Amino acid sequence: MSELKKRYNITATPRLVVVKPNGEVITHRGRTQIREQGPACFQSWVQVADVFQNFSG
Repeated sequence: MSELKKRYNITATPRLVVVKPNGEVITHRGRTQIREQGPACFQSWVQVADVFQNFSG
Protein backbone atom coordinates (compact mmCIF):
# COMPACT_ATOMS: atom_id res chain seq x y z
CA MET A 1 0.00 0.00 0.00
CA SER A 2 2.76 2.48 0.84
CA GLU A 3 4.37 1.83 -2.55
CA LEU A 4 1.14 2.83 -4.31
CA LYS A 5 0.78 5.90 -2.10
CA LYS A 6 4.27 7.04 -3.08
CA ARG A 7 3.91 6.17 -6.77
CA TYR A 8 0.62 8.06 -7.20
CA ASN A 9 1.25 10.80 -4.63
CA ILE A 10 -1.64 9.82 -2.35
CA THR A 11 -1.73 12.12 0.67
CA ALA A 12 -5.31 11.58 1.86
CA THR A 13 -7.94 8.88 1.62
CA PRO A 14 -10.31 8.13 0.12
CA ARG A 15 -8.80 9.02 -3.23
CA LEU A 16 -9.39 7.55 -6.66
CA VAL A 17 -6.53 7.59 -9.13
CA VAL A 18 -7.48 6.11 -12.50
CA VAL A 19 -4.61 4.43 -14.33
CA LYS A 20 -4.01 2.59 -17.56
CA PRO A 21 -2.96 -1.08 -17.41
CA ASN A 22 0.69 0.00 -17.69
CA GLY A 23 0.34 2.28 -14.63
CA GLU A 24 0.23 5.64 -16.41
CA VAL A 25 -2.16 8.03 -14.71
CA ILE A 26 -5.35 9.01 -16.54
CA THR A 27 -6.60 11.22 -13.69
CA HIS A 28 -5.84 11.97 -10.07
CA ARG A 29 -9.35 13.41 -9.70
CA GLY A 30 -11.47 10.25 -10.01
CA ARG A 31 -13.72 10.96 -7.02
CA THR A 32 -14.38 14.53 -8.11
CA GLN A 33 -15.10 13.49 -11.69
CA ILE A 34 -17.57 10.83 -10.55
CA ARG A 35 -19.29 13.33 -8.29
CA GLU A 36 -19.47 16.01 -11.02
CA GLN A 37 -20.09 13.89 -14.15
CA GLY A 38 -21.60 10.67 -12.83
CA PRO A 39 -21.19 7.53 -14.94
CA ALA A 40 -20.20 9.56 -18.02
CA CYS A 41 -16.68 9.93 -16.66
CA PHE A 42 -16.07 6.19 -17.07
CA GLN A 43 -16.51 6.47 -20.83
CA SER A 44 -14.13 9.43 -20.88
CA TRP A 45 -11.51 7.42 -19.03
CA VAL A 46 -11.86 4.52 -21.47
CA GLN A 47 -11.52 6.87 -24.44
CA VAL A 48 -8.43 8.52 -22.96
CA ALA A 49 -6.87 5.12 -22.25
CA ASP A 50 -7.54 4.00 -25.83
CA VAL A 51 -6.05 7.19 -27.28
CA PHE A 52 -2.92 6.82 -25.15
CA GLN A 53 -2.66 3.14 -26.05
CA ASN A 54 -2.98 3.85 -29.78
CA PHE A 55 -0.17 6.43 -29.68
CA SER A 56 2.14 4.24 -27.63
CA GLY A 57 1.68 1.09 -29.71
